[in-house]
Amino acid sequence: MTRRKRRALPGNPEQLEDRTLLSMAWPDYFPQPLVDAGNHVLVRFDEAAPEAAREAVMSGIHGHVERSFARGPSLVSLDAGVSVADALRRLRSDPQVLYAEEDRVMEIQETTVNDPWFPEEWGLNYTNDAVDIDAPEAWDVTTGSVGTLVAVLDTGLDYTHPTSISTWS
Repeated sequence: MTRRKRRALPGNPEQLEDRTLLSMAWPDYFPQPLVDAGNHVLVRFDEAAPEAAREAVMSGIHGHVERSFARGPSLVSLDAGVSVADALRRLRSDPQVLYAEEDRVMEIQETTVNDPWFPEEWGLNYTNDAVDIDAPEAWDVTTGSVGTLVAVLDTGLDYTHPTSISTWS
């Protein structure tokens, strides 16, 4: 079996602009958080840190790992009476810790579209939900990242449209 080499996209793909989030509230379609975020921190250790050193750090802040995320942080529960601010201060000063943050529940209520061409785009958001892709509702879940390239390829490309000219010129 021969492998084909991936080709780079022609032109200079346009990066999407930042989306503005005006307010926050937990969407009904997301599961509720597994734990109350009140006395928890998120900690990511250096991958080279030995397990014994990690356990010593957890013991020093009176915390224990509840859940670990692959290539990411661990959710650490602090014992009753332990200050989140004190635990973060100790964690952030430890050279084995890449980062430590307070665990907070963020709730998205609505994403506001700030693209001036949005009303002109076909199929993104109509009152008749049978003929659109509900883009604003999808943006309430995620707005992607600069590492994500989205392309819609069809025969209806208007190469004279201003967004096409700026993307592929």
